[in-house]
Amino acid sequence: MSSCYGITSGEVFTGIAGTSGSRKEYTCLGDVANLSARIMYWPKAKNIKGKIYCDLNTRNLASNFYAFQYHGN
Repeated sequence: MSSCYGITSGEVFTGIAGTSGSRKEYTCLGDVANLSARIMYWPKAKNIKGKIYCDLNTRNLASNFYAFQYHGN
């Protein structure tokens, strides 16, 4: 595994955005999508590879199934 991943849990809006013709694209919008991108960027900026990072909401939802380590800011 050479990249890092940012996982968040919450509500987003998905669908086709853009005008008719070749400018259409499928997109995902919402605070949770933006947070996931920020969580994914943080380890890349520090050259950390092969890790999966998540937000507190995801940790709380999955804590019965997975063990988590807190890495701080």
